[in-house]
Amino acid sequence: MSSSSSLKSHPDTYLEDHLEAVGSLAKDLLAAKKLSSVKLYSQVAYLLGISHDFAKATRFFQDLLAGKGRSKKANHSFLSALFSYWLVQEYLQITDQWETFEHLPAIAFIVISRHHSNLTNLWGEANSLYEKLLVDADPIDLKEQLQSIPLEEIIEIYDRLFKKEKLPINAEDIGHFVDEIVNSEKSKPAILRKIARSLKKLSKLKDLEKFFEILLFFSVLIDADKLLAAGINSVPPRIESIPEDFIDNYKKENFGPPKTTINKTRERAYNETLQIVEDLDLDKDNRILSLNLPTGCGKTLTGLAAALLLRKRIQKHSKGQLTPRIIYSLPFLSIIDQNSQVIEEIIQLSDEFANDGETPGNLFLKHHHLAEIAYKKQEPGAELFELPQNQAFLLIESWHSEIIITTFIQLFHSLISYRNRTSRKFHNIVNSIIILDEIQSIPNEYWEVIKEILNWLAKKYHCWIIIMTATIPLIFSSEETKKLVAVPEDYFAEFDRFNFSIDLEPKQFEEFKPRILKEITQGDKDLMVILNTIRSCKELYSFLKEELTNIYPNAIIDKSGVWQTEALELYCLSTHILPIHRLKKINRIKEEKKKRKKKKVIVTTQLVEAGVDISVDKIVRDFAPLDCLIQAAGRCNRNNSPNKGEINIVQLQDERTAFSNYIYDRTLTFATEEILKKTLAGKKKGIISEKIFTAKATRDYYWQIEKKSSKEKSTTLLSQLKMLRFGEIAQSFQLIKDQATIQLFIELNAEAKKMRENLEEELQEIRGYQKKMVRLKYRKAINDYSLGLNIFLREVGKLKNLPEITGMNYYRYVLNDKLDSWYQRDIGFNPTEEASIGMRII
Repeated sequence: MSSSSSLKSHPDTYLEDHLEAVGSLAKDLLAAKKLSSVKLYSQVAYLLGISHDFAKATRFFQDLLAGKGRSKKANHSFLSALFSYWLVQEYLQITDQWETFEHLPAIAFIVISRHHSNLTNLWGEANSLYEKLLVDADPIDLKEQLQSIPLEEIIEIYDRLFKKEKLPINAEDIGHFVDEIVNSEKSKPAILRKIARSLKKLSKLKDLEKFFEILLFFSVLIDADKLLAAGINSVPPRIESIPEDFIDNYKKENFGPPKTTINKTRERAYNETLQIVEDLDLDKDNRILSLNLPTGCGKTLTGLAAALLLRKRIQKHSKGQLTPRIIYSLPFLSIIDQNSQVIEEIIQLSDEFANDGETPGNLFLKHHHLAEIAYKKQEPGAELFELPQNQAFLLIESWHSEIIITTFIQLFHSLISYRNRTSRKFHNIVNSIIILDEIQSIPNEYWEVIKEILNWLAKKYHCWIIIMTATIPLIFSSEETKKLVAVPEDYFAEFDRFNFSIDLEPKQFEEFKPRILKEITQGDKDLMVILNTIRSCKELYSFLKEELTNIYPNAIIDKSGVWQTEALELYCLSTHILPIHRLKKINRIKEEKKKRKKKKVIVTTQLVEAGVDISVDKIVRDFAPLDCLIQAAGRCNRNNSPNKGEINIVQLQDERTAFSNYIYDRTLTFATEEILKKTLAGKKKGIISEKIFTAKATRDYYWQIEKKSSKEKSTTLLSQLKMLRFGEIAQSFQLIKDQATIQLFIELNAEAKKMRENLEEELQEIRGYQKKMVRLKYRKAINDYSLGLNIFLREVGKLKNLPEITGMNYYRYVLNDKLDSWYQRDIGFNPTEEASIGMRII
């Protein structure tokens, strides 16, 4: 459309063109969904799109665009929201749908009034929308804004916009909306008071459906608005046809026919899962599915294959009307990077998508706060086309792809959301297949609210949920899910790869160190020691390094930060080691395991527990909640070799308390201790096999958690969601607790130094949104050389004595010539006395 009006929405865009484009795209995004009342909702989405910038037609906003100065009357969201309320109300009344959907005009007001900011409370406090309407709104300003709009011109614009969609609204009636406010003699025009009453009524319904409706309309509007502002006139085409043999081809290429006992068990679990998915009654069966298998049983490939088959079945069942996206969500970045690499390899084995090692962004993308910003679009019959960074950023953040791998943070903070940025992707979560891997990582205090939300998505928004874990928590009871393996216990019974040896007597850490040294010098097994705190990890490693160096004086620390001799390698792993070094160490451990040339000793924190594909002969694990102990055990004898592995559980403490108390909820550790004592009753020497331990202890543990855990946080949060108290969500829902954090960039080498200098130089030359794009361009590379240090607030201040990366808030850096005072390749962040930190690290 080329507008005959001279009104602008942006310096280079006519207002009419922008309104029509946002309305059409918002409508298309919603019309593609399977929802009740989807025809009406897509029309309402169009109305929101064509009304969201209505007040940009004022003289004040047009003067702003022309560079004639800013006035508060140039603000457009509030007046546009009033118009949107009126417009949706008109449409519902004309089409005789008011009685059923009278809440939609209030939702229109909420969405438009906050489309440049975050959602807030509807009423009950000073900055609520209710107060904005009845206290803050200035009737004189509203009258002047409306009087400055060229009414005939705006009526002509809306006449064309209404006719485009054949809407039965008379554009001339816009004059009634204007007159109602301009000619009002009340202190507050009637429409303001009416909307205020509507908001209060909406909040008092206490209906979760209204929360999700607001989120849905908010999502489609802001996604359409931002995409078009970035020059993306249509979303990338869906890639609806994904080969059914995706996973099978990968398995044949990498594993061949199953020969070992464990591989035959994995294959049986794989085939049983797919057969159950094939037999699902898509109309009647529960859409909450559970895949409960032991660690090392191939859940990643099995779950992904199940999701792809389910997607194919839904496509066929809906006669091509619905093609679900697949959202694969996990708790930890390390597993995401590992599993995304597997998915990339699967895709590249397909002739259809093998693009010289490059994967289309509209087929697969990885999204977390440190992911690379790159998006290559695949058009039918065309070569891959890489989009500019600003466009790639928007498409990645709103999940315009067929398969998305992401974190729990990204997923659940988009479902329980008030923020503009995180809400944008919500409409692409609707109608999806969601794989939740390692769901036991979600804090138990949120189980009730997560259960309510997942049930809502499944029942109302046609989502399918696949819950995958070796330790199914009681978020859902067994009766509330459809099992993808009929008898999980049969598979657990076949996995007896190690014995647990459990000693719950507290042990001083100083006495523990020599024991591990003795294990190393007298034993011949690969050993992993998993500790609860970074401090204890680094202390044990340093002790072992010193003592072993006395025994093996020719030992060296190589470029990868690994202490080694001809027969032994000693590794330290924690989040105080740069990501680039951590990844190299983990990959090296896996490669060396295949070669079996040297004995390996790995001293680490919990970062290896979930999903990291490392296998050792023996594990010593500091006491932790039961699900953590089981995940840790999954790193032992993963491939079921004849020689049984060993898992030693010990309770370590310092002079103050047990290390487990520093980081874990005591409800979980108390329950674990109780269950372990019960499980060990009558067992000699505290030894129990894997199959008995997992079958007996896990079930009892989650019953204990369910019984002892407080539901207060879930109850409070659910109440806030139902009462639409968006402004309180931030405090009530935090999957990761806020901590004092500072980013520390380590100038490890000349490459890192040059990168930092180039970043600072580029940031100095630009401002505003361009700065954000530059930071995104460098984000992945900068992260490889950065540490996120969570330390006590008083000590963060001392790190601020280090130089700051110009233009990067909370980023300090260590100069290359100061490296020895701050960072060591083997142990990571390790400030010397000269660095004068006085830091208390746990």
